[in-house]
Amino acid sequence: MTSPITPPPFLAQPFAAASAAQAQSLLRLSTGLRINRAADDPSGLIAAEDLRAALSILEAETRSLDRANAVASTADAYLGEMSALLREGDALAVAAANTAGMSDAERDAYQMEMDSIANSVSRIAQTAEFNGQSLFNGANAIAISGDSIALDELSLSSVGAIEIDGESYSLSDVVSGGSADLATNPELASQVLAAARDQVATMRGRIGAFQAHSVEPSVAQNAAATRNISSAVSLIRDTDFAAETSELVRTGVLSAAAASAFVLGNRATANALSLLAA
Repeated sequence: MTSPITPPPFLAQPFAAASAAQAQSLLRLSTGLRINRAADDPSGLIAAEDLRAALSILEAETRSLDRANAVASTADAYLGEMSALLREGDALAVAAANTAGMSDAERDAYQMEMDSIANSVSRIAQTAEFNGQSLFNGANAIAISGDSIALDELSLSSVGAIEIDGESYSLSDVVSGGSADLATNPELASQVLAAARDQVATMRGRIGAFQAHSVEPSVAQNAAATRNISSAVSLIRDTDFAAETSELVRTGVLSAAAASAFVLGNRATANALSLLAA
């Protein structure tokens, strides 16, 4: 009985090496990763993990910046509505000051509109919120890393606060029965409303400056850093598909050649043994 023929090592080793390289290429192509385990590139793995940690931090910071930007935009929208109401109120005060030919009913209608405007301003100040938190209660602020802006407290007693001849006035004084209502002193009402408009406009300007010079540049900076770090991680971890496909073809040829040599070697050995046996 003839014993199994064992191929010589110089034929078996190339076949095993080519098969292992081919399997490695297939793994990299299927996962899209050049580093699938620490042994593939220990130093590259460490560098990639450090960069991925930096990416996670950047992503968290970007979410916080987006939240701050949303709060600022929401506050600005509320203040924009408030500003439009105050402009209407200022126009009413100017109209009420021109008393020539004005009837009591017309003056009362102006005051009714003014009361409605004051109530709307008060409602906006009290109900303006973001994610359940009041924006204009005097205890809120928009903050990002290294910078913040406080949101002023807004109410009828604080909006348009102004001191004239030693007396303090605010939007609460322009409503019916107030010391600056349209029937009593429309000129004073106009001064209070002008101060209110300036106060709201200044607050909007502060919020806009915070967005333009603090939040948005930080968002852009994080986006640029994220792109660069992501590119670096990709260079380290990801498969170069063109190169790996070429490597797969090369190892496939080597594997086929080694297999053919393996078969031919077995046949040559068997032929030699049969001649010796004869």
